[in-house]
Amino acid sequence: MGISPTGRAVTVSVIDIMRIASGKAVERWGAEDNLGMMMQLGVAPPPGQAAGAP
Repeated sequence: MGISPTGRAVTVSVIDIMRIASGKAVERWGAEDNLGMMMQLGVAPPPGQAAGAP
């Protein structure tokens, strides 16, 4: 993505949903909060703030 290392620790929320059939996982859906991670790293502006604003 072209983002330099920040050295910052982040917390990322993730949800995984699996469909089980005959005792086996046959489908998986997942979503990660990538925007929240980018905001914590300081490479995306918080909601309501324009990109590049102080």
